Amino acid sequence: MRLFFSLLGCFFATALSATPNSLIPITKDQLSTTHYPAPFVDVLRALHDGGFYDQQAADWEAVATGDCSTDEAWFHYYKTAHYSNRFGSGNYDLTAILAQAEKECDPEGFDLQYLYFAADQ
Repeated sequence: MRLFFSLLGCFFATALSATPNSLIPITKDQLSTTHYPAPFVDVLRALHDGGFYDQQAADWEAVATGDCSTDEAWFHYYKTAHYSNRFGSGNYDLTAILAQAEKECDPEGFDLQYLYFAADQ
């Protein structure tokens, strides 16, 4: 217990002793980073209306098909498109999304394997 409070005291002493001149400045280029939409959340964890999933699917489609595409972006795009079709007004072709993801994702990665699993359901 003494060790915990000693380390906590050291942390606050070093954090509070930092002067504005000792902080690392942030440039405008660092502020203009890509902001991703909120990650997909299953309906069992949080219930949203259909419009939420419509907006999420559109946002994740832009990320997945854009220059900053990742395997995780394809996962979120597929799942939000699925929920948009189910709960919202979406009319996404999940087979076409999977076909695009196959071209972009790591064939041995988790995300593509999960999309294969989800497509079989």
